Amino acid sequence: EAIQGVLRGDFKINPKRNQKNQELSCTYCQFNDICYKRYEDYETLDIPENIDALLDRLQGGEKS
Repeated sequence: EAIQGVLRGDFKINPKRNQKNQELSCTYCQFNDICYKRYEDYETLDIPENIDALLDRLQGGEKS
């Protein structure tokens, strides 16, 4: 079923990017040249900017 979906171009693409619109999941993808991704397919991840923000989030503090 998955192969048939790819052959028909019927498969979900859900690439990730950070808050600065930098691609995260497509960097090393071997199918990047033939991918049908669109701007609206991207999911923006809320990634802490530094170690202090990460530690604050892990300790249950506010999102930074």
